[in-house]
Amino acid sequence: MRDPVAIGIDPAVWAKFEPGLQRAVASLHGDSTIVLPVVFALAESAAPPAATGGAVGREARQQQAQERQAAFAAETEPLVREMEQMGAQEIQIFWLNRTLSARLTLPAIQALGRRDAVKQIVLAVRQKVGF
Repeated sequence: MRDPVAIGIDPAVWAKFEPGLQRAVASLHGDSTIVLPVVFALAESAAPPAATGGAVGREARQQQAQERQAAFAAETEPLVREMEQMGAQEIQIFWLNRTLSARLTLPAIQALGRRDAVKQIVLAVRQKVGF
């Protein structure tokens, strides 16, 4: 794998790139205009689990899911706004597994990767898995 500094990538951000994204970025030859589909995995929130407000059973689970979804939307709103400002395309929010996906240029991916909340960045393409 190429030296991240030699291709203009912050080593701390490079460490968050999964191997497929590292290979893709190394093959770009410094072209910062290419848009890549990526998934940002976010660190766990420090917020406590949502309270159920006295609900029981299925109703409690539904209420808790709605509260967690709303909390994740609020938590990620500044990140989504920043993605939009950087020209992100096809932004999707996945609250259940705490990820966001988008199509972004490498400079935007690197800028967002500097955030402490981002724990991993994955290239969002099909990959063969051998058994």
